[in-house]
Amino acid sequence: MKHHKKSFTLIELLMVIAIIAILASMLLPTLNSSRAMGRRITCAGNLKQIGGGFMMYGNDYDGYIGWQTPDGESNYQNPNFWSSIVGHLYLGGQTSSETLYWAEQPGSWRIFACPEDKVERTDPNYYPYKRSYAVPMALMGTDYTYNKAANAKYTNITQPSSTYNCLEVDATGQYTKFYNATVCRSGTNGEPVISFANWIGIPHLNTSNILFVDGHVASRKEPKGRSSALSYAIYRNYMNFTE
Repeated sequence: MKHHKKSFTLIELLMVIAIIAILASMLLPTLNSSRAMGRRITCAGNLKQIGGGFMMYGNDYDGYIGWQTPDGESNYQNPNFWSSIVGHLYLGGQTSSETLYWAEQPGSWRIFACPEDKVERTDPNYYPYKRSYAVPMALMGTDYTYNKAANAKYTNITQPSSTYNCLEVDATGQYTKFYNATVCRSGTNGEPVISFANWIGIPHLNTSNILFVDGHVASRKEPKGRSSALSYAIYRNYMNFTE
């Protein structure tokens, strides 16, 4: 007696395909969320390393949190500003010389790029050296009202565990201050500093990673003053970016 193998009918096959599609639609958001969480963790690791670079700089340079600017000098002195100096001296960033920090070897500057920063830089010479982070201007910028450089020291910060040191930038926002931000260049669309809190990006499921002065990194849904465009640029006013 011959036994005939039973075949799937067309309806049964369609039902199986439909079940697989339903399961996939249920799992896909979870998978995407897990990937986004992984990118947020990578970004937090970047900031943690940058914080270590700031602290090593402070140990070597009389307690200053970052690059020092002479009074009256712009904080846009290409290419010597905080990311290129701290990155080269302490975080393995390769440069063209020991005195003029033009970046070389993009892989050595990778920690300055958040994996959620998808904005391609437009300058063909510097786009591989993406910088997704900036510092409050009152820490490392120049206040042009007083013609004074910030030059903050760790000893100036009374609440280091609550004061912002380095933040994610909004490279896609309406103010477009950062769509050309790279580690060794600055300018109108590549700011090294954050002057107003609404320049902060929230790329990780509407949250932002923040490096604090004491070196820890935490995530915030609403960094201080972001919705009200609070100034982070007032000379010696650290409380505006202290929680």
